[in-house]
Amino acid sequence: KPLVGGGKIIKILAWSSFLFFFLALVLSWEDVVTSLSGDIGQLRKEHYVGDEGNSWLSTLPNGIKQICVIFNIIFGIPWIMQFLAFFSLSIQKMRKRYAILLLVGSLSGLLNNIVAAGRSGFVFWGLSLGACYLFFKPFLSKNNKRSLRSLLIGFLFLFALYLGVVTVSRFGDSSGGANDSILSYGGQSFINFCYYFDKFTCPYPTLQNVLPLTYYLVGNAVGSANDIQEGRAHRSG
Repeated sequence: KPLVGGGKIIKILAWSSFLFFFLALVLSWEDVVTSLSGDIGQLRKEHYVGDEGNSWLSTLPNGIKQICVIFNIIFGIPWIMQFLAFFSLSIQKMRKRYAILLLVGSLSGLLNNIVAAGRSGFVFWGLSLGACYLFFKPFLSKNNKRSLRSLLIGFLFLFALYLGVVTVSRFGDSSGGANDSILSYGGQSFINFCYYFDKFTCPYPTLQNVLPLTYYLVGNAVGSANDIQEGRAHRSG
């Protein structure tokens, strides 16, 4: 059954996520264009060593920056907006425009992924989208299913094109070629996971490493992800 008052909340979130996406797009436009038109492989290497420009969030004045950081986290988690998009169509019986606004708003997190020449965000976006569709499919009308398929096919085509370009750019020059590199890359996360817990022992009790945003919002300086990574590697020997 539709939630009482749920429609108003969804409308607010839909327009907020949509407007935040375009705010992030405008403020990061130059970085996005530079990433898409540059050497993606080199950009990714620079990202790994921490040699990259400041995020558009860092250019905002204090107060506004902290609010935008919170919005960026909420709207940057795609499954939240995707879940609400399908929920608005199937359960709340709202107009399609709000589902479209929510789906567009769910793209906010992908902008940072493009700037860093990454692919993980796009993969997670597609996986969470498929999960939401399968979950709400029995509750969607035939008309809504057709509309969603047309919209999502367009999204997925653009994503597949981007993923293909990034993959070839990052792995095409390796000794084993793109195909061998992709197979090796597929197991890299598991290898890193095993290595981390085998080698690293935290020398002091703190939540700063696992809750950096909390420390950042209350005013404590937190280093970049690369600084934290180097510090952990140094302590692990």
